[in-house]
Amino acid sequence: MTWCRASTKQVQSLTASKEALGEARKAAADKVDALGDVRSSLAELESALAKLNKQVASLSARAERKEVQARKIRREAVKLRKEADAKAAELAEASAAKDEAAGELVTLEASEQAAQDAVHQLEGDVAAAAARLRELRMSPEDKLARQLAAALAELDAAETARETAKEAAETANADRAAAERKLEAATEAAAAAEAAAAAAKEAAEEAAAAVAAASSSWW
Repeated sequence: MTWCRASTKQVQSLTASKEALGEARKAAADKVDALGDVRSSLAELESALAKLNKQVASLSARAERKEVQARKIRREAVKLRKEADAKAAELAEASAAKDEAAGELVTLEASEQAAQDAVHQLEGDVAAAAARLRELRMSPEDKLARQLAAALAELDAAETARETAKEAAETANADRAAAERKLEAATEAAAAAEAAAAAAKEAAEEAAAAVAAASSSWW
């Protein structure tokens, strides 16, 4: 009986140990499964991190390209702004040349009018001298000889002055024509400079808009 009881206790103990071992194996299997899930989750996280790194690299490259493009557009805008300023300076210079040519034309017109007035005055003097000469020819012979010489001298002087005045008038006319051509050239240059300045200003505004668009697309 004693041996039987002992055997029964041993069987019960072995059964309990077997059950405990089964539970331990089950717990270990659960831990292994959980570890597999963790490894799977870790692999998924690593894959997602790799994709995220690729996206970051792509965005960084894109941002760098945008920045290079923006710097290029800014440089172009600065260049166009300088060209616009240069064209504006040319326009101001052309306008000043135009005003100067207009002033010269006014001065030459005044000189021409003065020369014409002098010609008319000298023509009157020549006519008076000729009339005096005709009168002197009807005087007594001795007096006529002396006065005739003086009248001829006055007539020669008047003719010389008249020719000089005519030459001055012709020179004034030539100067006036040259001034008119100069004024016309200055007007055309001013118009061309104004058009170039407007085009440069428009190009600078377009470049500035492109810079703004590039900056907004980057952000």
